[in-house]
Amino acid sequence: MGDNKSQDKHIHYYSKYKSNDLFWGIGIENELYLQFNKHVNVNKKCMLNNHKPERYSVDYYKNFNKDDFKDALNKLIKDNNTKLPLLLNCHSFQKTDANGEPITLYDRENTPNTNFSGKTLHELLCEKDPYFSKNFKKSYIYDGDTIEIVTQNFYKTTIEDVIQELVLLKKEYINRVKKVFKENNIFSQFGEIDFCKQNHGFAVFLTNKNNVAVCNNMTYHFNITLPTQLTADKKIANLSEFVIKHQNAIRLFQWLSPIFIALYNTPDILSKVSDHFSKGSQRCALSRYIGVGTYNSNSMPNGKLLNDDFYKIPYYNLPYWWYHNYYYNSGYVQCEKIGYDINFNKFMNHGIEIRIFEYFPEDKLYEFLTFIVYLLDHSLHTPNICNPVENEEWNITTANIIKNGILHEISFEMLKNYEIIFGINLQRQKYRNIKNLFNKLKKYLEDIYHNSGDCSMKMIKTRNTETVSNNMCTIL
Repeated sequence: MGDNKSQDKHIHYYSKYKSNDLFWGIGIENELYLQFNKHVNVNKKCMLNNHKPERYSVDYYKNFNKDDFKDALNKLIKDNNTKLPLLLNCHSFQKTDANGEPITLYDRENTPNTNFSGKTLHELLCEKDPYFSKNFKKSYIYDGDTIEIVTQNFYKTTIEDVIQELVLLKKEYINRVKKVFKENNIFSQFGEIDFCKQNHGFAVFLTNKNNVAVCNNMTYHFNITLPTQLTADKKIANLSEFVIKHQNAIRLFQWLSPIFIALYNTPDILSKVSDHFSKGSQRCALSRYIGVGTYNSNSMPNGKLLNDDFYKIPYYNLPYWWYHNYYYNSGYVQCEKIGYDINFNKFMNHGIEIRIFEYFPEDKLYEFLTFIVYLLDHSLHTPNICNPVENEEWNITTANIIKNGILHEISFEMLKNYEIIFGINLQRQKYRNIKNLFNKLKKYLEDIYHNSGDCSMKMIKTRNTETVSNNMCTIL
């Protein structure tokens, strides 16, 4: 199982597997931009009009209804000058030199740029520090326009260890970039470089300094494989059981995905002044490369799934599908293709990839991942969970959370669905509040599974949650 392209990308993982072993896995992929500590002053005219896309990237302005966007932007931009962050994406590393000169001119003929030094910024980094060539396409990748940091020690790891690994990988990468930049006087006029610490509604990229960029949200992808017995030749011992277990886990996650979106994702900055834009998650609202409930857990396709024609999504014909209802009165233009929220079995022995999350601070990762592990335990003890995307109330809830975010109150009908799944009484007004509902479910599942769940016992390092929280604060 797993498609050939993904197999090639992840082939360096295969040596980790052991014969006849009981295996589980956890991994994090964090797609990021770099940011200079000096900001760019942009006047109001430029904020309102300079929207030409970067030559190497998608034109995200096409995702917005022009009239709604213009109206909201005029309401939002009041000052004559706005300070915007100056970002560095992977195109600066791959397609320009250390002075920001592109390999080719921006014309139809791609005319060679005579000012280009002959060496890309990435090539210079590799020349100055062997770390960059040694770890390229392993612990860091150029993916789309982002720099992606990828944890490597997935095999039978814990959430504490994988979070620590992510943090240390990010520190090593950025410290080495800083060192090469400083020693070679690279972009010193823009200040010191670091990872972005938040998602920016508007920004300027170094490769497109005269224009304002939208849709700058960074992402997380979480990869989790449930405990799985391997054979002597390191393959899944019981494939049908593997599929059923992960199917149940996927469905349970999808049931909770609207709650996660409200708690962890990033609103569209235009939602501050217009209800036509998402207060829950800009990326999920656009659904360009990710989606919500788009993976078909009935058929369980395996391999890498990025996006597809939205009319090919199996729920397209549902009259109450959240995507239809949300776009009925939104400020976005429907994409021709819609992204997937889940990938299953992308490569050998891989379980689930969760793809719906925008970047959030690392100090929230432990809370989130412990909840996910408890959900995995519950999925193992709750067979035959139904497909949430076929449930009308789930679709109503999802559309409302995409629209209103954390402000949405969960309906009593939706709470009944959660009562059935979790076996808990939630028919109280306080649990209509998303944060209260999350805390109630987390405490309920923790009490049941933290010291006895098959996944919790393997994936959470210590049984003392207070100690873990203190240790994670030290790591971060």
